[in-house]
Amino acid sequence: MESLVGLAIFAGVVTLLLSTTQAQVRQRSANRTRQEAFLVAQMAVQTKQETLTLNGQTVQVERTPTSMRLLVQGEELVYVYQVP
Repeated sequence: MESLVGLAIFAGVVTLLLSTTQAQVRQRSANRTRQEAFLVAQMAVQTKQETLTLNGQTVQVERTPTSMRLLVQGEELVYVYQVP
């Protein structure tokens, strides 16, 4: 009986550790994707392109005389404007 309780506790701890590890892997992956999006956006701005696709990341640059908006896959990544 004690061994079953010990096994159940061990299984619970292992499950908790695995779920935590999986969450960390997902978070790192999301961070890498976001970092890559920033790098592609930087390249698009530096090369003065309106659209740039690289490594599956599509960045659109919308410019006005006083602002710039960077979109990745249609989502706003950065919005910068000049204060008068």
